[in-house]
Amino acid sequence: MARQKPQIPPPMPGVPSYRRHCSGQARVTFHKKDEYLGPYGSQESIDRYWQHVRNWEARSRLPILPIGAALTVVELLERYFAYLAPRASGSVRQGATQAIRLLRDHCGMTRVEDLRPPTMRAIHATMIARGNCLNTVKDRMTRIRAILRWGVSEELVPPDVYARCKAVAPPTEHEGVRITKEREPVGDDVVGATLPHLPPTVADMVVLQRLTGMRSGELCSMTWEQIDRSAADADGMWHYRPVRHKTRRLGRTRVVGLGVESQAILGRYLDRAECEPIFSPRASEHGRLAAVRAGRRTPMTPSHVERASKARRRADGRPRAPSDAYAPDSLRRVIRRASERADVAPWHPHLLRHARGAELAGSGGLHVAQAALGHSDLRVTQRYAHILRQKNLLTEAAASETACRRRLRA
Repeated sequence: MARQKPQIPPPMPGVPSYRRHCSGQARVTFHKKDEYLGPYGSQESIDRYWQHVRNWEARSRLPILPIGAALTVVELLERYFAYLAPRASGSVRQGATQAIRLLRDHCGMTRVEDLRPPTMRAIHATMIARGNCLNTVKDRMTRIRAILRWGVSEELVPPDVYARCKAVAPPTEHEGVRITKEREPVGDDVVGATLPHLPPTVADMVVLQRLTGMRSGELCSMTWEQIDRSAADADGMWHYRPVRHKTRRLGRTRVVGLGVESQAILGRYLDRAECEPIFSPRASEHGRLAAVRAGRRTPMTPSHVERASKARRRADGRPRAPSDAYAPDSLRRVIRRASERADVAPWHPHLLRHARGAELAGSGGLHVAQAALGHSDLRVTQRYAHILRQKNLLTEAAASETACRRRLRA
């Protein structure tokens, strides 16, 4: 029975990587010796990889050093990523890798106790020269501070070093940093114009995300075993509790309410197995091919059926064959291509979450939007409502122009 495709361990600084052998086996190399883990990409091989990494970390790495020891920044980064990799999600690891590269390139061989604010300002200058916007600069510096804060907790970084680096203010527009405009929710007219250019499965995903405001990762990983339909008779709502979500590492739970319209969309996919992703690229592609065959003007001969079956098996076996579940990045690319074909402004699926949050904040209040979006802090929800509130205030201000002009003429 097909399951969601396991996530391949990403390359990590200072940690032996998960690689593919020409035989199809996964392997990892420790001390010039290969360890074969099983079929490449299988969950079993990935679990064995992480177990080997933990054992290697326990055997080969230096013990935790006391404050004042000559620990370099590279050594600190290696220890931090070895701590983070088994615990964090893919997006968190990706962001941490960007911050690690900045620190490694600027002060890799510097002693940790010698880190100073000028190093942080040099990192600012590098990101500005690369054309990074202010939000990206702030994000990278937040992750760098997280690395130093972890070092303080492990007694690897002196507290005064962390305090000095934390005191550096973010760059301003006068220093040349690029300022981007505030992200606005995507309009329903734009979404409606894009839907006809999307595959039916992706169109259903877009409408479902617009109705619920869930994150793209929560949408792509949805399975029937995570949806509680027992309460539908009481309040008419299904409850979706994703196993993997953004705040899982903080010990929080996530519940998405699925109303009547959402249930109608999901009802088209009741044939999916309990543990299979509800929205599957493989099933979508097979459905498209079935529609093409049904639209043939001439019946298929036995030889046609045999050739089609062989072609389908070859397609499913190729490296870039449709997988069992959509990834947020692949969903974003499909929507972007469809928006170009629809001749509308390009948009991405996370703007659907912004649109739902702004809509709920305007009609039902911040607390309703907070519950629907799954925010634990109301201040995060206020960001979604800020743009809509500002537009409403500007509309009221513009409406008063007529009365003001009438008084001036009087």
